[in-house]
Amino acid sequence: MSMIDFSTDGPVAVIKLNRPPVNALSEEFAGEILEAVERCQDDAFRAVMIYGDPLFSVGADIKGFKERLDNAEDVDPDAAKRLL
Repeated sequence: MSMIDFSTDGPVAVIKLNRPPVNALSEEFAGEILEAVERCQDDAFRAVMIYGDPLFSVGADIKGFKERLDNAEDVDPDAAKRLL
């Protein structure tokens, strides 16, 4: 996982968001977060810490979503405009 650093500290799973500069959520990034969280389902973990440095996350990568919508063939253009 290139945008997620996963480590453990005893019974604590540690997930560090690592998508500079602001950890904006893209589809790929969200998938990596989900994979890391799924790794935490092991009974050996008692807690999970998720953090980013310097920010947790600013939210959605709007530029990335717009590019994807612009390149999509099966998207209703009017619906896509309402999302932006």
